[in-house]
Amino acid sequence: MVETVLLVGVIASIFVGFNIGGSSTGIAWGPAVGAGLLGKATAAALMTFFVFLGGWTVGRNVMDTLSGDIIAIEISLAAGVAVLFFIGMGILIANVFGVPVPTSMTTVGAIAGLGLATDTLNFETIGWIVSWWIVTPILALWIGATVGRYIYPELNRRFEISASEGPLLGLDRSGSVPKPALGPNTTYQELGGTVTVLVIG
Repeated sequence: MVETVLLVGVIASIFVGFNIGGSSTGIAWGPAVGAGLLGKATAAALMTFFVFLGGWTVGRNVMDTLSGDIIAIEISLAAGVAVLFFIGMGILIANVFGVPVPTSMTTVGAIAGLGLATDTLNFETIGWIVSWWIVTPILALWIGATVGRYIYPELNRRFEISASEGPLLGLDRSGSVPKPALGPNTTYQELGGTVTVLVIG
């Protein structure tokens, strides 16, 4: 029985992973792909690598943290599989209708649903989380509007970057060992801007 639940859990995890990739890859790598700095396949590969890295380093503690704060019981294997399934379904529905939805909100919602079903939901914690879901977009709107109206035009005037013809980087073969070098028309400003966009992604 445990083996069957575990197998279903692995399938549910893959299902969630695909949906998270469909929901979040464009957000993380859209600017780099749109600017022509990366191809779609490279962006997908980078997203896959960093998702696995995040899952291995910090992701394993997420369910324990959320279950300890949002609900008052430890999440069993079967309950964890159910939570994963509903996370995946929530993100899938959002993807189908083109609605951007944070994975964290979907996860908290699924765990809160488990808390309601088992009468173990911590309403104080949920109230605190939901209040920040309301406040954060309003703050982000005003910060974005202020930056876009007053700061961005000046930054764009001072640091405007245009893509040069040819490759960004090449190999300098003048020595005994080839080493990376700027492309034939690449400026340090263009290289710095490209690296910045990739690091942000």
